[in-house]
Amino acid sequence: ALIDINKVLEQQPDYARAHYIKGSCMEQQNKLSEAIQYYNNAIMYDDREPIFYMHRGIVNINIILRKVI
Repeated sequence: ALIDINKVLEQQPDYARAHYIKGSCMEQQNKLSEAIQYYNNAIMYDDREPIFYMHRGIVNINIILRKVI
């Protein structure tokens, strides 16, 4: 999936959904800082999509919980 999404981002760097999908991949790999960056990019390119904000929030909560535990 990452190979394909990287190709999409090369061809369409402002495609919000591609940034969101890459963020989800990073989240699944536990690369939370990278996930936040891609979710932020998705929001920058489409700030009307609630799921982008939701997933960024979930990752932020997970980052906070890791620091507390």
